[in-house]
Amino acid sequence: MDQAVLSVANFLIGLTLIRYADDTQYGYYVLMFNTVMLLTMLQNSFIGTPLVIKLPKLDEIEKRQWLGSLHKDQSQWLGSGTVILLLLISGLWATGAITTTITALALAAVAAIIASLYREFFRNTLLLYQRPQLVLLADLIYATGLIAGGLIATQFTVAATIAILATALSALAGGRLLSHWMRNLIDTRAAPGRLMTIAPIGLWAASGAGVYWLLNQGYSFVTAFTLDVAAVGALAAARLLMMPVNLVCTGIQKQITPLHHIGCTPKIHESRYTNLPGSPWPWVPLSSATPY
Repeated sequence: MDQAVLSVANFLIGLTLIRYADDTQYGYYVLMFNTVMLLTMLQNSFIGTPLVIKLPKLDEIEKRQWLGSLHKDQSQWLGSGTVILLLLISGLWATGAITTTITALALAAVAAIIASLYREFFRNTLLLYQRPQLVLLADLIYATGLIAGGLIATQFTVAATIAILATALSALAGGRLLSHWMRNLIDTRAAPGRLMTIAPIGLWAASGAGVYWLLNQGYSFVTAFTLDVAAVGALAAARLLMMPVNLVCTGIQKQITPLHHIGCTPKIHESRYTNLPGSPWPWVPLSSATPY
């Protein structure tokens, strides 16, 4: 249910920007949002996959220590990454490599990345503790902020920047709520360092997630480098508008596939043969020609 809420929210904000913003602004939004999703997916795979294996083997005290240690590791990495990104953006702006508009967009993207990674850590942890109702409530708040931000963004020429900033604020609000619910499940006095313990498994999981992301979203960056950002917006808009058709086809396929397991498969009569007109073989099984 929570994934359905997020999918609907992303679909609605996409439709809003397609309708009221130009292709370039929507293209910038797609590029920045895809970057946020890539880093979120990498973190979820790097931390979440090993935790699924590790946590069930631990008692409650050890679980709290592990989660507290990982949270501190994440905070340290986020802090270092934020400083590096801010220095890089400042340097590019100071040298004139990027305009003020692109600088504002990049800063909004950094905020969205930090807030989204913060939110996803607590979100996945609550899911591991089987608290889907709390996660759903936080996702509803996040989705509401996304949609409202998309509507507000259409009133500005820098729609992409406003929409990404709304993503950051919504993720921060959802993350704060999730962290409040997690306060009794995390040992805040735990020493950092557990992140390196899970690195061998986490790296494999994250590499698989990265390949999956490249197959699904890598085209947007290839298009930006080979054509322009407006082309990214046009391609992403076409893909978004076709998504409902894809979902319906996938749903039909999933409904039809189980028929194979309840006996609705072609019956094979190996003793019956027929000579099919136009067939290169004089004799083929009748069942291959008339499945029922």
